[in-house]
Amino acid sequence: MAATQAIKSQLTPPKTNAAPIEIPDFRSIHRASMILLG
Repeated sequence: MAATQAIKSQLTPPKTNAAPIEIPDFRSIHRASMILLG
C-alpha cells in the first residue's frame, strides 16, 4: 500500500510538485530581501 501511494505520488504529484517549487522561491525571495536590506 505504501509502495502504491509512493508510485501514485510520483506519477501525479500536484501538491507535492508545487511545494518544492515554493520552498526555493521563498528562499530566493528571502535571500534577495536580505541583500536589499543588508
